[in-house]
Amino acid sequence: MERECPHCGAPLQITSSGKCEYCGSIVTTGEFDWVLSDLDSVREDMSIINDGVIISADAQQSDENINDDTNNINNDNDTDS
Repeated sequence: MERECPHCGAPLQITSSGKCEYCGSIVTTGEFDWVLSDLDSVREDMSIINDGVIISADAQQSDENINDDTNNINNDNDTDS
């Protein structure tokens, strides 16, 4: 099943900054019926922005810690609803 941008309806291609590649709307805020729940890898220069929280991929930080941090953000968002 292919996802569509909730703002413009285009096939969803998310940029590294969490925006729809077609219309530029931010689609990774967690306000929709899906959220990022896991990361397989993160580039060293990539950041994840979620409600003003920035998690920078640190070369000293393991992939496991990055995944734990991301899951903690998602779990915090689940309890806010």
